Amino acid sequence: MSRSLIAVALVAIALSGAGCSSTSDKNASNPPPASAGKTTSSSQSAALPECPTSETVKAELGFDYGNLVVSGKTKDRTCNYVAPEVGLASIHFEKMPTTAEFNAVKSGHSVGGRKVTDLSGLGDQAFSSVLTTAAGIDTNTIGARKGTLLLVITSRASLDKEKAFAAKLLG
Repeated sequence: MSRSLIAVALVAIALSGAGCSSTSDKNASNPPPASAGKTTSSSQSAALPECPTSETVKAELGFDYGNLVVSGKTKDRTCNYVAPEVGLASIHFEKMPTTAEFNAVKSGHSVGGRKVTDLSGLGDQAFSSVLTTAAGIDTNTIGARKGTLLLVITSRASLDKEKAFAAKLLG
């Protein structure tokens, strides 16, 4: 297994929740409803967004990722899309009410030689993180908080594509 796939797998493991279950992406040809990815910022009890389909992820990030595997349900949801030739894409939603909790997530993405940068114009707070493997392959992460919703996207897509997708998912 290449180092880049191991690094991507480690990021996915770190982002995934404690409970695991999987679902196939049987509706990949149907785009998510208009409300997918949107949540209210005024309520801690707001439902988490549903995972985008593999087809949507492919359209937004530019890579042909595999079937969707979902973990978590109530407070957090991680949507993993695995493709052996391009690694893993991961979209993580979590109910997170405070700036301090967001800053802890951001701090966690600065370890292991990652370069972290604050972003403006995306939610209430946002950052990007880049992990470059020894082979020179970048794994990019966008983290954003809007109201009580944390969104973290990790993939090999460009930061610009991840940021644009994050903006759509945050609504």
